[in-house]
Amino acid sequence: QPGGVPLHQLYQEHMDLVVRAEEAGFWGYHKSEHHLIPLDAAPSINLYLAALAQRTSRIRLCSLVHLLPFYHPLRLAEELCMLDHLSQGRFEFGYGKGISVPEHLLWGLTADEAVARTDEALQLILAAMQAEGDFDFEGRFWSFQGVPIEFAPYQKPYMPLWRPGTLDVAAAEGVSTMVGGPIELVTKSVADYRARHQPGVGVGRHHEPTIGGIRRIFV
Repeated sequence: QPGGVPLHQLYQEHMDLVVRAEEAGFWGYHKSEHHLIPLDAAPSINLYLAALAQRTSRIRLCSLVHLLPFYHPLRLAEELCMLDHLSQGRFEFGYGKGISVPEHLLWGLTADEAVARTDEALQLILAAMQAEGDFDFEGRFWSFQGVPIEFAPYQKPYMPLWRPGTLDVAAAEGVSTMVGGPIELVTKSVADYRARHQPGVGVGRHHEPTIGGIRRIFV
């Protein structure tokens, strides 16, 4: 939050920027998620991207990332499907545990369980998106029997996936990722990903993964 700018104005200006980016031919727009700290003035990815979906028509709308320990996975699965339909198949789902321990603690979560909750939530969400009829799931944190599933994503079997932060995990899962650092390091990271990635393996096997290099550009 830059300070001195009302939230409604901040949201409007950022959405105007995405509209201009689409007009300029940009491929996609990524939205992060943080809670209870000044780093993120729009902590709800779903609300924000739903609004953007109505103001754009071509640009990909990507979460980078949904913090899975902060959600009830069945509700998130429903809302992700909604986003995919509201954008008519332009939504891409980024997921992770969150890198800020204080955010977990402020939310009343146990940071030590973040990795396990993330892995289980992802498994549950993707299974629910592909379920037909009643849905059963038995895990460490969540258990469901005979849940009627009334939703499915626009993209089949589900939307493209992103997992930044851990290149080895992203490569093993076959999902898109982001890497940072100087150009030489980005080049090495891309080569490392391709050496580890096995096409047709992992939760990302349904889509060709993208490897993004993080750069700051000042205009």
